[in-house]
Amino acid sequence: MEPSLPLSELQLVSTMALKALEDTHFLTAFCIFTNFRVLPLITVIPEIILAGCSSIFSLELPDHLGEIRSEAFYNCSCLRNVALPSNAVLGEDIFISEQLQRLLDQLLEGQSFSVEQLLIKKHFSMDLQRLFGSEERIVREPRHRFDKLPVHSVVYYQSYHEGVLQRLIELDPTGNQQDCLGMTPLHILTCSSVHNLELYLLL
Repeated sequence: MEPSLPLSELQLVSTMALKALEDTHFLTAFCIFTNFRVLPLITVIPEIILAGCSSIFSLELPDHLGEIRSEAFYNCSCLRNVALPSNAVLGEDIFISEQLQRLLDQLLEGQSFSVEQLLIKKHFSMDLQRLFGSEERIVREPRHRFDKLPVHSVVYYQSYHEGVLQRLIELDPTGNQQDCLGMTPLHILTCSSVHNLELYLLL
């Protein structure tokens, strides 16, 4: 019998499951998950699939993913651990709406903020936005997150590949260097849906 998933984790295992979730708007209505893992069978992430899901912290996307459609992860305010596949076709406003952000900035510019205004600004502000600023940089940085950081890359994709331990031994990991999100390989591993004590000890 397969072990059940922790309540904090959701895995997309088939296109049929993806279609069912998309049709019922399950994710945005009942989003209690902190980790969202897309299994290799899925090649396209539909639009608005996780829009407004404020509990999501970590996205695990396979490196061969073909397309991420518009607003797929729009306003996922706590999202921090994500790497965008370098060859994936990306829709518009995957993470934030530049137009909405400009409008909010104009509305709130130069004012002494009321409690309501501060809540509005916080609601439409993401961790990634605070880190990188614009949607353009939020998309660019995760696409190149693992450039010259092979250990980080192996650890992020370890749930999709075999022989990870041997590959890390060959790469002689130190586990100290931070990527553009401020994460070491050990941070990335703790966000993973798959945990391996040997990997922890190696890192």
